[in-house]
Amino acid sequence: QDIVNRLDHPVTVATGNYWDIARPALLEKNLLPSPLIPGHAGKFETSLIMALRPDLVRDVGLKRVRDVSQDDSGLDVDLTGSVVQVHGTWGKGPGHTDNPAAADAELGRAMFDVIADAVATFYANFASLPGPK
Repeated sequence: QDIVNRLDHPVTVATGNYWDIARPALLEKNLLPSPLIPGHAGKFETSLIMALRPDLVRDVGLKRVRDVSQDDSGLDVDLTGSVVQVHGTWGKGPGHTDNPAAADAELGRAMFDVIADAVATFYANFASLPGPK
């Protein structure tokens, strides 16, 4: 926003997270359990990695994880569209916000297809915007 508004550059810009762009389609296809932001290194992201790069997911690690999805971490709040950082919250956790052991490669493939379509549509729509005059 600053590059356009404050610095007055004659450009059109957009920002967005792929999971936010794809969220309505993922919910419509019942691929997300709720409209909350998918957690870090949990079921959502691990499922995607299992589908795209299964060599990066270690079974031995998945067997050792503790499901923290029901813990009161302060990270799982309905503030979609924002980034919230609470001092010390990340450091006290195990590095994931929900259960990566619940991940599934088939789910990851289905989510990736929906995400790729939604992001491609976003880019096509963005490309059709008129440029600065």
